[in-house]
Amino acid sequence: MAPSWTMAPSWLSTLWPHASDAVEPATGQPDATAAFDDPHSAVADLQPFPTDDVPAEVEDEKPPPHESIDKLPSDPVQAWGIVKPEPGNFNGGLIPWAPKPQSKPKDQAYSSLGLEADEVYNYAYPDMERYDEQLRDVAAFAFPTSLKQQLLDGLRRYNHKASAPQDWDAVKEIWQTDRNPDMKKSGSVKTWIDDRTKKEGWHHQLYDDKEAQEWMDKTFSEKHGENNVHYLWNNLPAGILRADLFRYLMLLVNGGIYTDTDTRLVRPPSQWGHGQRLWKGGEGWMDATQRSRVSNGESIDDVLGRPSIVVGIEADVGVRDDWHKWYPRPLQFCQWTMAAAPNHPITLSAVLRVLHASATANEWARVRWSWIKGLRSTGEWDKANDFFKSNVLSTPSDGGPVGVMDWTGPGVWTDSVLSYLSVNYGVKWTDLREIRHPLRIGDVVILPVTGFSPGVGQFGAGEPEDNQAMVYHLFRGSWKHQGKEGSLGAMGSIWD
Repeated sequence: MAPSWTMAPSWLSTLWPHASDAVEPATGQPDATAAFDDPHSAVADLQPFPTDDVPAEVEDEKPPPHESIDKLPSDPVQAWGIVKPEPGNFNGGLIPWAPKPQSKPKDQAYSSLGLEADEVYNYAYPDMERYDEQLRDVAAFAFPTSLKQQLLDGLRRYNHKASAPQDWDAVKEIWQTDRNPDMKKSGSVKTWIDDRTKKEGWHHQLYDDKEAQEWMDKTFSEKHGENNVHYLWNNLPAGILRADLFRYLMLLVNGGIYTDTDTRLVRPPSQWGHGQRLWKGGEGWMDATQRSRVSNGESIDDVLGRPSIVVGIEADVGVRDDWHKWYPRPLQFCQWTMAAAPNHPITLSAVLRVLHASATANEWARVRWSWIKGLRSTGEWDKANDFFKSNVLSTPSDGGPVGVMDWTGPGVWTDSVLSYLSVNYGVKWTDLREIRHPLRIGDVVILPVTGFSPGVGQFGAGEPEDNQAMVYHLFRGSWKHQGKEGSLGAMGSIWD
């Protein structure tokens, strides 16, 4: 039996052989358009299993012995979203995510990589008014009352220039997380607590799973009811998702540096962004007086104030048209190390995106379950079991809804940074390609690939000895190998 789709989502065509029977009426050709090309879509083209269309000849077929049509998967990741959590508890009451804009003509692509590279970025609302409205909405309604005012004040500071931006290192805290508290003794972690950071006044704290949960409960729980963010933390299906969320929330609320435990400090934080250059020489976003002062020898920090956020480029794929096999974005920021002043719109935007992506994944899980039960009810158990070839953490190309990279990972972080730069300064992703020195845009400093990714052997990265290298990433990737119940650290696991 084939479902009565007018559009077959890519995850369905991947998992179910009959998905190709769903055709686009105008062409008569299979349309496997991905329902989740936009990870924040409303899954409007996903419909539950059409129970009123069950063929009479299989209605009375019985399930295999000892199996129930309603039997839930034993794997908690496979079972996530079927009974709980409820999708509305993630983004309920918030302004809906912006619909994806219509595609541009092909000849208007920003690079030789074509429209795919441009349209993979999810800026949401493209103008400051609606960008600010959506962030004010999440600050007011998704967080505990105790944090509401400081988040709204941050939006006034950065989006409305109501007060001077706060220095990124005004809060001298270095945050790390790992499921193993003994990581404090590791060689990589020790580089963050040596004399270089101590002389600059930095304080270090590494949270294990228990301490991270205690911080979340203390910071985000409320006596009456549960807010969206606390609910999100307690209901994410895997540790790697919580690990990503933790770093966004820690920087949002407290500020400072977040860095994974598999990173080594190469140069002290005071050198991060040293030798920065102005994007476009300041043209179009600095006034003539400011540009004149810089050209006459004043430092950029003296003219603009010190930056509020420091990010590093992880990937800059150039003309490689197979980039999507390796990275969620052709120009991508890393999130194993990042630094920010508290209450910044970029970190708030990252949390908002995780809320919406979680609701999307949750809805996917419920619709998928309706198909599993429907196929079981027709006696097509093998086809029903095909749906378990993927889970809620799988990428859309592997039959899943969003994928970790676009649920909480560097895809989310990259989009959060670029949406801020876009609405404030009109920056496009291609404007940041092939930079070899720190680039200053407003209150943001962007480090070249060498900054946080030296020694990777591609993207023009220098070696750890390069004077642009600030942090060395060991790419331990332990989150890919820990057991499913492991939760934080570099960190908590989704695959054995």
